[in-house]
Amino acid sequence: LHSCDDFKMSEETRETMNGAAVDFIGSLSFTKEEDFARPPVYLRHVLASGEDYIILVMHHALYDGIAVPLLLRHVRKFYTEEPQGIAIGFDHLADTILRQEHAGTEYWNRVLKDVSPWRFPRSSDARAADAWRSSLALGVTKEEVARTCRRYRVHPQCLGQAAWAKVLALTSQSTDIVFGQVVAGRILPGAKEFVGPVFVSRYLPYWRFSLTTILQNTIPCR
Repeated sequence: LHSCDDFKMSEETRETMNGAAVDFIGSLSFTKEEDFARPPVYLRHVLASGEDYIILVMHHALYDGIAVPLLLRHVRKFYTEEPQGIAIGFDHLADTILRQEHAGTEYWNRVLKDVSPWRFPRSSDARAADAWRSSLALGVTKEEVARTCRRYRVHPQCLGQAAWAKVLALTSQSTDIVFGQVVAGRILPGAKEFVGPVFVSRYLPYWRFSLTTILQNTIPCR
């Protein structure tokens, strides 16, 4: 992928940068299989208000959210410092990923044993659509959340998971709850500096996850 020099660089001149990124993304398509005949990386050079900007758009399949700033940091070093190679390659992580993936199958089978599938009901007033959303505003401040997390020594994300489990339990009238939890998974040695997608998981202190690594970024939380 990275040896391909066809970057599909486009150029544009506009008065301001307002809406430039949204317009660029809107002009691209990632909906058909042929859209991925080439690496899904696109660049646009924008001249706005006398300044030069580069907009970078890439598909999530190539890099995870943590990898993008790492990649841009390496690019910046090529312009401001002595160029250095990227130290951590995928081969550094691959053996551990494969080993833990093999060991993880038994664990997940055990965790999800006897789970009964249940689908979240669509609200009666929801219009026919591929997706819908609902929200409820709570009078809880950010400071109160942070204070509670410090008291019980948990991450704020744990409170969010507990709240979601409560919603599902009340809605399904069941105390056996399973939902997908998105994780960053950069817990292997050197993974924090790896430029690329690292979709792995392991045991987390407040939730019964596994000592395994899986090649996706959503794991079941029961």
